[in-house]
Amino acid sequence: MASIVLIRWRNGRPYEELRGGGTLITSTYEYSTIITAGSTLRYFEANNISPEDVRIRFNSEYWNECHCGVFEDSNVAKWQLHSQYYEDTLPFLTTYSYHDIGLIAIRKEGAGFRWRTRLNLTFPNVPLDSIKPFALGWGWSKDTEEVHKELRKISNLKIISHERCQQIYQGHLPANAFCVESHTRGGAAPCPYDQGGPLLWDYKYQTYLIGIMSTTPRCIDPDYPPIITNSSRYIDFIQNTTWLYNKTIF
Repeated sequence: MASIVLIRWRNGRPYEELRGGGTLITSTYEYSTIITAGSTLRYFEANNISPEDVRIRFNSEYWNECHCGVFEDSNVAKWQLHSQYYEDTLPFLTTYSYHDIGLIAIRKEGAGFRWRTRLNLTFPNVPLDSIKPFALGWGWSKDTEEVHKELRKISNLKIISHERCQQIYQGHLPANAFCVESHTRGGAAPCPYDQGGPLLWDYKYQTYLIGIMSTTPRCIDPDYPPIITNSSRYIDFIQNTTWLYNKTIF
């Protein structure tokens, strides 16, 4: 399983508000780096939520409680929002984000992650409709009307072509994005609070990061499928570590 993490913040009580997910992608001597949705970081900045109030939890399938004895919470050292990130609104439907990608650094070596899997950040040149991705997250449950307490794996997904998704979203789909839907109409799909988590693909004994969950306007609504940021289009941004060592942090 990929090294998925969950992102929480203090909401007047000790770290009880789930914001979304992320994935460990690199580990240096001083920092480990998490990839997530830029909209997650923008939410923190817009609401004056400081890094001191944000926690990254890993080694846990439970977002709020874990009696397994191996989970750890880590402080955020720095984060970096994509420089071209911006938001727009599709009237009566949703807010969506361009260049919806961001990085979080924590002061912990990745060796401490129990679920550490080597991720490939680019994937083979194959037709998109041949990829069988799956998503990981703690997103909202339509049945209980609250977030899932345990990590869920969402399989049976398929990628929708950029052209078709553009039609669905009336020409507002960001360039470096695509959509996914369930093979079964109305079946399980990424929901709110899955934001920032990974879309993955296991292929020939390797795991590929296909994208970052960006916008999920309506849970399990086949007419408005989740929008995924194509992370392979941002390799230069992901591999640029200069922000980690700049004196100006945010």
